[in-house]
Amino acid sequence: MTTFKYRGAEYNLEPTSPPEQHQADRTAQYRGQTYQVADENASVPQPVMGMIYRGVSYRTSPSNGSTVIRSKEDARSVKPTPIQTQLSSLAGPRPGGSAELHRRNLLQSLQRRLAIAKAKGDRYLMLQLQEELEVLTGAVLSKSCGENASILYRLID
Repeated sequence: MTTFKYRGAEYNLEPTSPPEQHQADRTAQYRGQTYQVADENASVPQPVMGMIYRGVSYRTSPSNGSTVIRSKEDARSVKPTPIQTQLSSLAGPRPGGSAELHRRNLLQSLQRRLAIAKAKGDRYLMLQLQEELEVLTGAVLSKSCGENASILYRLID
């Protein structure tokens, strides 16, 4: 029996016998080389082990793979957590939809860019931004185009 230690936990390893050698069912040839083909249905023997991962016990057996062993206390302590299925409920209500929100964000960005162009005194950039506003709003910039347009008009003057 060999004793191992990993991160403070000690493990005992009992050496197992090597797997039994089975006689090959058929002979095959590939690129001139002859070799024996083993039975595809032969099962690989698995060692019986008891393991613990994050407080949950697992046991492997040669016949059925691994099984989870839980105590009644573990089953009682696990409570389901509700999952939010609608992303909109996390973000909150959006009046006017996402298209209106996007349009408002574009107008705010345009206002900021116009203020910078006015501070620099760049008339050419201000004309370009005015054309961008016309494309965005679909109307010529005037004092009667609404709240955002009137703010932009004041920035240009």
